[in-house]
Amino acid sequence: MLRTFPYCHTANGTPLYSPYGLSVAVSAMLFVHAIVAGPVEAVVTAMVIAYLQRSDPALLN
Repeated sequence: MLRTFPYCHTANGTPLYSPYGLSVAVSAMLFVHAIVAGPVEAVVTAMVIAYLQRSDPALLN
């Protein structure tokens, strides 16, 4: 958060707005992006390629 909440922490320095460590946060983000965002991006990309193949195949050459 880069000092967005400078006063929202406990006495030992643990932030209250993000109580998990960096390894937990990054693992969770990677898991969600690999399981959800990756397949969604693949479907959207396939739909765009299929549209371009039908509408103007010269763009893909």
